[in-house]
Amino acid sequence: MHPDRTSTTRFPVPVDAALRAAGWQPGRWDIKQAEIWADTLREHTSPAGHRHAVFPAAVEAWAEFGGLTITPTGPGRQIAPSTLHLDPLGSGSDFTPFLQHLGIAALNIGYGGEEEYGQYHSIYDSFAHFTRFVDPKFEYGVALAKTGGRITLRLADADVLPMGFDRLSAAISQYVDEVEKLTGELRKQSEDRARQLDQKVFQAVDDPTQTWAAPKRLDEVPYLNFAPLQNAAAALRKSADAYQKAYAAATDGGKVPPADAQARLDQVLLQAERALTSTAGLPRRSWYAHQIYAPGFYTGYGVKTLPAVREAIEQRQWKEAEQQIGLVAGTIDGLTREVDKATAVLGGGAAVSR
Repeated sequence: MHPDRTSTTRFPVPVDAALRAAGWQPGRWDIKQAEIWADTLREHTSPAGHRHAVFPAAVEAWAEFGGLTITPTGPGRQIAPSTLHLDPLGSGSDFTPFLQHLGIAALNIGYGGEEEYGQYHSIYDSFAHFTRFVDPKFEYGVALAKTGGRITLRLADADVLPMGFDRLSAAISQYVDEVEKLTGELRKQSEDRARQLDQKVFQAVDDPTQTWAAPKRLDEVPYLNFAPLQNAAAALRKSADAYQKAYAAATDGGKVPPADAQARLDQVLLQAERALTSTAGLPRRSWYAHQIYAPGFYTGYGVKTLPAVREAIEQRQWKEAEQQIGLVAGTIDGLTREVDKATAVLGGGAAVSR
C-alpha cells in the first residue's frame, strides 16, 4: 500500500482531505449535471468554426468531481494554460533585417493549434474569409494584440530589462551537440555506402530489364575538432548561471539596483545580441551576419542554427567546417564577455575571462 494512502480511499491522504473540503465524498455521482455540461460543450463552436468532441471519460470525471468548490489558502500563482514554446527564427520580412543583419533581438509571437491553414497567398486569403472562418469576432486578434502590448509594457516599465541568458546558453549547447551528431550520422552514411558498394548490393538488386548505375562513393568523413565550440558553450553556460544568481541577489525582496547601474545594465543587455554577429557574415552570404540563426541556404524561410558550421557539414565541406567551428566559437565567446559585463554591473563579478 502507498505510504500516503489509507485503506479507505484511492487518493493520497492530502488529496483526499482537499477533495472532501471541496465537497467531494466517496460515491459522489451526478451524471445528470455531467451530461448537461457535455451537451453544452458539444454545441459550442470555436471562432475558427470547430466543434468539440466529449469523451465518456470526461463525462465520468465531471459526474464525480464537477462543481467542487475549492477555497484557496494563499494568493496562488498564475499558470499559463499551455506550454510556451520558443523556436529559433528563420526568415521573415518583419524581423530578418533586425535579427540576422543587425543583431537586434527579435520575437515572433503567434497563437496556433486550431487553424486549418491553406488559403495563404491564394484568392481565398481575404477579409471575407477571415471574418467568416478564421476569427469572426476578432477574439484571437485581440488576444494576440494584448499579448504583444503587455510584453512591450513589461519591457518598457521594468526597472531592469527582464532578460536572462540561461535558455539561450542551453539552446546553443544543444545546437553544438546537434552539429557533432550530424557529423557522426554523415560518417555512418559514408561507411554504409562504401560497404554496399564493396558487397555489390546494388548489382544484386538491379533490374536486368532496365539500365541503372550504382551510386558513387561518398567521401570519408573526418573527425572534426568540436572542442572550441564545446568549450565556448560551456563557458557561456557558466556565465549565464552567474548572471542569473547576481540578478536574483540584486532584485531579492523587491530591491532594485541603483539608477546608474540600471542604465549601464540595460545598455549591456540591449547590445548583447549584437555580439553574436560577424562583420564577415556567413560564407557566400555576407548580408546574414548572425552566427547562431539564419534561414538555410536551400530552405527558404526554414531556420538553420549555427548555420556556418551546420551547412558546411551538410555540404561535406570539411575544411570550411573546421574553419567555421573556430570562428563561431569566438563569436560565442564574445557573448560570454557581454554576459560577464552584465554580471559585473550587478556586483556579481565575472564568471570567466576568455
